[in-house]
Amino acid sequence: MHRITIVGGGIAGLALAATLDPQRCEVTVVEARPDRPPAGTTLGMWPAAMGALETAGAADAVRHHGLPVDNLTVQDVDRHLIARTPAPEGVLVSRPDLLAALRSAVPGSVTQLTRTVTDPATLAHETRADLLVGADGVHSVVRRAVWPETGARRVGYLALRGISPEPVAGMTELWHESRICGLSATADGQTNWYVCGRLSEPWPTHEGLGRSAETFATWGDAQAHAVAVAAARRFGPEAGAVISATNPAGVLRQEIWVVPRLRSWRGDLSLRGLEVPSVLVGDAAHAMCPNLGRGACESLVDAAALGRELNAVPVGGSLDEALDSYQRRRRSAARRVQVASRVVLSLSTLRRGQGLRNAALRAVSRPSPADDTSQPATPVSP
Repeated sequence: MHRITIVGGGIAGLALAATLDPQRCEVTVVEARPDRPPAGTTLGMWPAAMGALETAGAADAVRHHGLPVDNLTVQDVDRHLIARTPAPEGVLVSRPDLLAALRSAVPGSVTQLTRTVTDPATLAHETRADLLVGADGVHSVVRRAVWPETGARRVGYLALRGISPEPVAGMTELWHESRICGLSATADGQTNWYVCGRLSEPWPTHEGLGRSAETFATWGDAQAHAVAVAAARRFGPEAGAVISATNPAGVLRQEIWVVPRLRSWRGDLSLRGLEVPSVLVGDAAHAMCPNLGRGACESLVDAAALGRELNAVPVGGSLDEALDSYQRRRRSAARRVQVASRVVLSLSTLRRGQGLRNAALRAVSRPSPADDTSQPATPVSP
């Protein structure tokens, strides 16, 4: 059997552990904080991700706990449609429910260790790994051990996120000036929301004065909530009401980081003259801007692709061809999504030319008259 050690017990790591055949692979998952409560934000599972969840055995649980969705609408501050993105057979699911579904799908034969990894080569030696998988996120220790120059890059944007008890219908993103605001329904009748903008620009406060987002790490819960509410009110009464109803303790403050373009996702770790192959999946390989809602989806597709390749290797056979095939199938595809997400972030937060941008996107989308309304969407009843 091949011994596979996975560093990281998040979405990509658990999905891979659930996908690998226990008759062919002896799997160890190493996670620093497995009991840490995950952020309660909602993730969109698009068709390719649902296919990956089927492979992992977690799709039914995700459908059970999720909310079906068939499109994402982008609107301006007056709620005129800018664009509509179809998402046939999509599912909105909370991160905690997604992780719970993946954990339940992991076979009992998988060894799960609680440990902070600082030296991946030593870990590979201790677990006698034939392959070390870096599923440890944007600041991946595994990636930096193989390619020290590939530290995560700051994009220069801040995202405030939360869950509100105030319900809305559907999944909508609003573009106004140089910020965006997203509102999406959840399966339990609440609303997942976010507000995103540049760190370098002053953010509004309830007093109307600008607050530098560069200091967001020092904001207390009440302060972060006040900034989010003030920013949301610029997107209309619905956004303001939704975010106002959020518990201040639940407002997340996250700077956006991405992984630079990598020439390869596979490399070797050296220890005492021995080399252990390693490979990257998920955010460790391609952490991207969140604007396409594809980060978690791409992580799941990575896990399914790598799992299928490894499961096809005969017992005792070489992993090289499987790793090469995985990289050929996934690296360029994920890079395209990574680039596109950065383009959409820039496009959605233009300082100038917003009217021209909106007109161009409307022309491409060709919305029907029923899609264009200047009235705010009405929250649905609980």
